[in-house]
Amino acid sequence: NPSAGTDYASAITADASGIYVAGFDGSLGGTNTQWRIEKRDLSTGALIAAFGTAGVVTNNPSAGPDYARAITSDASGIYIAGQDSSTGSDQWLVEKRDLSTGSVIWTQTINPSAGSDRATAITAEASGIYVAGVDRIPGNDQWRIEKRDLSTGNLICTQTSNPSAGIDNATAITADASGIYVAGQDISADASAEWRMEKYDLGYSCSGFSVFTFSTPTSCGSCNDGTASATPNGGTPPFTFQWSNGSSNQSAGGLSAGTYTVTVTDA
Repeated sequence: NPSAGTDYASAITADASGIYVAGFDGSLGGTNTQWRIEKRDLSTGALIAAFGTAGVVTNNPSAGPDYARAITSDASGIYIAGQDSSTGSDQWLVEKRDLSTGSVIWTQTINPSAGSDRATAITAEASGIYVAGVDRIPGNDQWRIEKRDLSTGNLICTQTSNPSAGIDNATAITADASGIYVAGQDISADASAEWRMEKYDLGYSCSGFSVFTFSTPTSCGSCNDGTASATPNGGTPPFTFQWSNGSSNQSAGGLSAGTYTVTVTDA
């Protein structure tokens, strides 16, 4: 319990030497929350003293709310993603730190909009780190995925997805040899939030080609009045569309309740 205020652990990862926990604490008082990263023993959970100061690293880039929301690691370091308020509005903050000492290796910030931009998830693989979250470039929350260099944190590419005019949040990300997987929510179907999952090819994730999908549900359980549409983002026109119900149009209509897939191919 670092403070009498709001203290929050929001993410955890592990390697052979210990577990790393990221979050924020309110030890500075008021609304001035700061990043907090701890390293703990795998067997006992005790803080490992060689990491930071007595097992704890803190970072307070602004006098406002600063939140560490995600953490991952590889053999070269730990990567933390979140937000800070140093620009007057929330911006993305991504750090790489030493596995043993917690010292900063690099720090990167990006402030895509004048609104609340938040990095909420992070993963790493051999070609880079992938960070997922939210920006408000279109005036509403949209998904934002970045790929960054492992050694420098420099931005390699950015992908966005804005399936609705509401609150669309990317909240989780992972990767394997075939692609990156992103999960979160959108409000494209109705006024309530729904699950949304996307997979990006590791190569296409930097090509600027993605597909936004939108659907309207059937009006009753036995009705055939549902619709679905696919909108390419980036890529090279002309595009072809192939839906699992046989439609080759950009939009598919007359749908009954169920799951449908679409393959979109660019030139």
